[in-house]
Amino acid sequence: MIPQLVVKLTKTFGHPPPFGADELAKVEFLALNEVTALEGIERCTGLLGLSLANAHLESLDGLVGVPTLEGLDVMGSRLGSIDALRKLPTLRSFELGNVGITDVSPLLDMPKLGAAKLRSVPLDEASLREVIPACAHAAIGFA
Repeated sequence: MIPQLVVKLTKTFGHPPPFGADELAKVEFLALNEVTALEGIERCTGLLGLSLANAHLESLDGLVGVPTLEGLDVMGSRLGSIDALRKLPTLRSFELGNVGITDVSPLLDMPKLGAAKLRSVPLDEASLREVIPACAHAAIGFA
């Protein structure tokens, strides 16, 4: 389990690890800063919302094991891809900002997505001309 997650859960539960599966299942929202990995987050089986600020992540693959995630906010990260979003079928809202992602085509494979906000994201021409218009199922905003 990554150190930032251990610190957050220790404050939440009022005791250091180990954390029981019943405790971890009750965690519905997490806000983590400057994480370098997502190891252990899959143990939070009831997680509905996650905010990652200034994350030093190249991918979101560590979220694939979180079957309940409905909201994701990623600001200021080294992400190279959002392909892992295709494997998050429950995701309803997504916010992405200050990252170098140019391809948002994974949004096409997210039928439950209701809203996406993209801030300071340098989209490529294919995303602007093809992907965004094809995502009629979601309200997509730009800032």
